[in-house]
Amino acid sequence: TVVTLLILFIVFRPTPSAFAADGTISDSLCGRRHMMPGASDVECTEACVKAGAKYVLVSENTIYTLDGDLNSVKPYAGKQVHIAGKLNGSSITIASISGK
Repeated sequence: TVVTLLILFIVFRPTPSAFAADGTISDSLCGRRHMMPGASDVECTEACVKAGAKYVLVSENTIYTLDGDLNSVKPYAGKQVHIAGKLNGSSITIASISGK
């Protein structure tokens, strides 16, 4: 029945889990490799985000979309960071971010 399905969804739905990772702050347009000729990684990331891209964390072979307080990410654009937060699929809701 619908009620049974609803109860199963509530009990077994995926929930965000605690997560921490090291990597580089980039943008969703460029990902691992910045493509703006003559621009540094920092400049490219800032320009792409200003044009509508999202901040991402490139960590080893995985790219995570970043959510939460994105103002805390801006100073780290194009730089190595350590991020802690909640992982939900391929998205991290930031609890803390620090430079490496």
